[in-house]
Amino acid sequence: MTPDFKDYSRMFKASKMLKAALLFGVLVPGAVGVFAVPAQCDEVAPARSKAFAAVLGSYVALRTTDYVQTSSCVFSARCVELNPVFRELVSKPKVFAVTQLGMTTAITAGVWKLHARRPKLAWVLTGALVGAQAAVVTSNARQLRRIQR
Repeated sequence: MTPDFKDYSRMFKASKMLKAALLFGVLVPGAVGVFAVPAQCDEVAPARSKAFAAVLGSYVALRTTDYVQTSSCVFSARCVELNPVFRELVSKPKVFAVTQLGMTTAITAGVWKLHARRPKLAWVLTGALVGAQAAVVTSNARQLRRIQR
């Protein structure tokens, strides 16, 4: 995201929205990820499955935070999307939301299925996903901070 103009009232609203998104984007998916583990996985390896679900929940939380950061900034015309895949979709809020939700669901379901067959590979991929998404969220937060100055 790159800042386009300075509108402090919108930035203040966006920062309040960002704080709420971080709170609910981390707590709710994390809790769901920990407690919504399938029963057959609990019987086989409960600690590993719950830990994996928690890490996967943190990925979902980071994706949610990224969506809220991007949409609040881009839809208010303060920023532009740098990702070439989403650049065209950002101009259509509903399509952007459905695409983000679909990608998050597909990636999460795919990694969860992979965990049943190849747990070590699933852990490595999930770690990479969480790391990459954390970098994106951190970059977005820095850009939002620059806008607020």
